[in-house]
Amino acid sequence: MKHVLIVDDDALTLKLYETGLARLGFQVSTAADGIRASQVVISARPDIVVLDLMMPNFNGVDVLKFIRANATLKDIPVVVLTNAYMTDLAEKALAMGVQEALLKMRCTPSQLVQVINQVFERGPGVFKPAPPAPPAPPAPPAPPAPPAPKPVDDSQASARAGLLASAHKIRQDLHELHQEFVKAQTDTERSVRLQNLYRRVHFLTATAGMAGCDRIALLSSAFEALLFELANLPALVTPSVRMTVAAANDFMGLLLERARHVEKARAAVPRVLVVDDDPLSTRLISAALRYDHLEVRAEQNPFAALEAANKLHYDLFLLDIEMPGLDGFQLCDALRATPEYAKVPVVFVTSHSDFDSRTKSVLSGGNDLISKPVLPLELAVKAVTHLLRSSLDAAV
Repeated sequence: MKHVLIVDDDALTLKLYETGLARLGFQVSTAADGIRASQVVISARPDIVVLDLMMPNFNGVDVLKFIRANATLKDIPVVVLTNAYMTDLAEKALAMGVQEALLKMRCTPSQLVQVINQVFERGPGVFKPAPPAPPAPPAPPAPPAPPAPKPVDDSQASARAGLLASAHKIRQDLHELHQEFVKAQTDTERSVRLQNLYRRVHFLTATAGMAGCDRIALLSSAFEALLFELANLPALVTPSVRMTVAAANDFMGLLLERARHVEKARAAVPRVLVVDDDPLSTRLISAALRYDHLEVRAEQNPFAALEAANKLHYDLFLLDIEMPGLDGFQLCDALRATPEYAKVPVVFVTSHSDFDSRTKSVLSGGNDLISKPVLPLELAVKAVTHLLRSSLDAAV
């Protein structure tokens, strides 16, 4: 029986993976933080480590660094569970040598077992699939053996039932944890309360992915990445960030409320049009939006942007306010005058975050405002929130 060590800072996520892998024939040990993982990997000497990267303080990259630096541990295969939005952590892990990297929001226990078995088939120390072996001489035909019974994996149905049963409690928890964050007076308090909110959303990402609740998993994946960054750097919490966190938290509650009725996100890749006369700004905003794996087009000329919008449908607009010839408010007015864009989300990206600018943005038909300099993960959360809200409204 192969021995798997699973490392994750959320106890309920650990239990889900532990139960699923044990049911499918593995001996399982668990560790709830990076320090404990470093101790268990020495004492238990597992055959493989399944490692969440996003853990406060001693994160998954630190654990991987510890394993690879130890002469007696360095050959243990490692599969990392990563978040699509934390590409820097994933890149560091890949540079140190991992056998596989899986998106946590899409990884059920049965899928994890399939990957683990593939890693064992390739052998230790192989960080990518080995080249195919030369063909063996043909063997004499043997009578077909009866097919072995496959272990039943009911993890998705179980995770979905559990998520639906606890949806109301999760909504309450998110609301209370957010209120505690809002009341924090110092960066230290803020960091602790952001970590508490992060842990709740972190668990939700894993369970929603297992349950097949795509909308919840998409939002929680982006949201947990933002919370993780803010918990480690609470000085990044600006009024704009506070508004984004509040909106994402509220919308998560709505998704949980409707989880029983609406599951799948839209299949097509949403298109986003970014309009800003500053080329550096358009480049940075476009890069941030690619966290969401969106199709992004950037225009520096507002008239060219309007022409582009008439030729091809866009699902979200990000508009600078101060532009020559046609400012962001006027461009938004022009878009709203077109029936096709009457309800498409418009977010103003601007250095103006005062009340007057907010009032004008609402009067001109905008949905939201985010202030420069843009925090990439904040923009990713804001974009996915508006896109999911728009598609949810269209689905009900």
